[in-house]
Amino acid sequence: MLSFGPCLADTGSASAAPSASVLIQAFAFWPSTLTVEKGTAVTWTNADRMVYKIKFDDFESGMLNRGDAFTHKFNETGTYNYAEASNPAMKGSIVVT
Repeated sequence: MLSFGPCLADTGSASAAPSASVLIQAFAFWPSTLTVEKGTAVTWTNADRMVYKIKFDDFESGMLNRGDAFTHKFNETGTYNYAEASNPAMKGSIVVT
């Protein structure tokens, strides 16, 4: 799923899902490790000139040009490692508690 706007709109509801962000810049993920609660939607935003594709074991983002974003909701606890598809040294992880 690609998202080109804000991750989640604040509707004023007390039950709004939590969200977090990862910036892709200078051939790195910032932060490289992010800890979130179960049910959090994480959005990666490409702020670099390069085109990136985020690859997890079970899913991937599709190509992200500069300014593009990808959002995934983490519904299960665990550690989710990921890397840039063409540069495996460029990696990160999401820790879901």
